[in-house]
Amino acid sequence: MLSRAAFIVGDYLATGAFTLHDLRSTLTKVERVGVVEIEQVLKSALLELARTDLITWEYEPDYGNVPSVKPHSYDAESFLVDWNRCLGSAGLRDVVPDEDNPTMLVEATEALIEELHRSEYDAYL
Repeated sequence: MLSRAAFIVGDYLATGAFTLHDLRSTLTKVERVGVVEIEQVLKSALLELARTDLITWEYEPDYGNVPSVKPHSYDAESFLVDWNRCLGSAGLRDVVPDEDNPTMLVEATEALIEELHRSEYDAYL
């Protein structure tokens, strides 16, 4: 069973692809996750989804201006490599992604969409 945070992030991803920056904005504005804890909440939720093969992603070194880079595999280790490439020493900033502020484009797999429909998640709604 997914954690509540992974369920919430997964539910957004089930509607379409999100960048890390879009997810940050959505979680802080809609779900009211505090800006201090947003990176840890987002990292934890996405890492959980990556560990269970429920998401795919592409590293976006300069979003919209250069081609994205797919990881060699969609596992937790590859996720952490790309996560660290995005956050670097500056963290996940509330600005438009660009070459100085890279991002990841994250998508739900069909398995995530099926997982979200299980009745045990009704308590999260």
